[in-house]
Amino acid sequence: MKTYILKNQKSGLLSRPEQVNTAGQNGQAEHDTNRKLSTQRVLEFLRMKLPQQYELAEIVGSWIWIEFYPDRQQLIANSLWSLGFHWNKRRQVWQHPCGMFEPFTSHPNDPRSKYGSRFVTTH
Repeated sequence: MKTYILKNQKSGLLSRPEQVNTAGQNGQAEHDTNRKLSTQRVLEFLRMKLPQQYELAEIVGSWIWIEFYPDRQQLIANSLWSLGFHWNKRRQVWQHPCGMFEPFTSHPNDPRSKYGSRFVTTH
């Protein structure tokens, strides 16, 4: 994955292009806070504000996955990021932990087989 240094970034930290935020430093705090939202709250937001992404939402355990490619519509990608989603490059999905995350763990296999999954529109 390529990383880029933003011109106005004084700290020297790298920024991933798939996690773009237009709201500045406050946007990072919003993103971090929204990662703690419940599955139901995230689904309600998606249904009201991003109905096309709601139709694509898959619940894996208590997480929400959306197969939506960030390079196609950057405004939607920004909205997902602000809501607390992150892009998982390996699985090629946007993921929201819905308050249930362990920052440094990764499942080597597909978590669907361990936790089960269902699409929102099929319940």
